[in-house]
Amino acid sequence: HEGHRRVVLDSTGHSDVAQQAYDWLQACLKTHGACRGVLQEPEYYPKRLLDLRLRRTRLILTASEPPRSHYATLSHCWGRVPFFRLTSSNEEELRRQVLANKLPRSFRDVILFTQRLSIRYLWIDNLCIMQEGPGHEEDWNEHAYLMGSIYQNGIVNISILHAESPYVGAYTKR
Repeated sequence: HEGHRRVVLDSTGHSDVAQQAYDWLQACLKTHGACRGVLQEPEYYPKRLLDLRLRRTRLILTASEPPRSHYATLSHCWGRVPFFRLTSSNEEELRRQVLANKLPRSFRDVILFTQRLSIRYLWIDNLCIMQEGPGHEEDWNEHAYLMGSIYQNGIVNISILHAESPYVGAYTKR
């Protein structure tokens, strides 16, 4: 349009980028026939999700605390350096609160981005599948079998393709 200038922001982490993604998602859900069905609640929820309330992110068990809306999923590279994850010894703590300072930068970035999309729940494999401790192998096998359903029922998948590990962060400079 005449007189309309598009400003290119220097980082994908800018709130205007999240607003654009939100607008695209809403347009997709409202105008694409195949996407309109997604507006209904998912038929399936993973066993665990992160509840991203603004003041207190925490892990929920969906069987005892059924989600009230959609969830997003994250695809990321684990890398070689260990990072904070769900274990049998910290599950109770995470059900009370997930402290941001314990999370790698990419996870903190994605939590904020998901909140900016007005999505309350988020599934991150390392925080929603038991990674260590009693029962972790069974939990992992159960989730591996259901992985297709986990991603298929999420309203949006956020992919961090550029990062070699979760410590790099979700955003890039342009």
